[in-house]
Amino acid sequence: MNEVVQALTRLRNENPALRYGRQYFRPLSGDGVQFGYSPYAPGVLAFSRILNDREVLVVANAHAQERATPLVVVDRQLNPDGRSLRVAFSNRSGPVAPAPIVTRAGNATTQVTLDPMEIQVLV
Repeated sequence: MNEVVQALTRLRNENPALRYGRQYFRPLSGDGVQFGYSPYAPGVLAFSRILNDREVLVVANAHAQERATPLVVVDRQLNPDGRSLRVAFSNRSGPVAPAPIVTRAGNATTQVTLDPMEIQVLV
């Protein structure tokens, strides 16, 4: 557990947005058409911390048994089409990297793949 705390402390120190950034809950979609906040329990939670021109995305799958692959809305000005976010932290070994940013119907999105009870911090 001490290694996890050290990794999160290092991540927080390397990303000022995690300390000082504005926080925005992010809508999700399973079909790329209907976007909203997770209406079902246990669901998926996504939020961003933005500071200046830097966005850090945190996504968590609260389901104990099912994998989740939602599209997550990100800031369109900071994330042009084709930009790839990287997994800076995951509580699972071998996390799946998110898909490159794609703009659809005015929303910039990335598709994430989360194992049950997985949390990812994307930069």
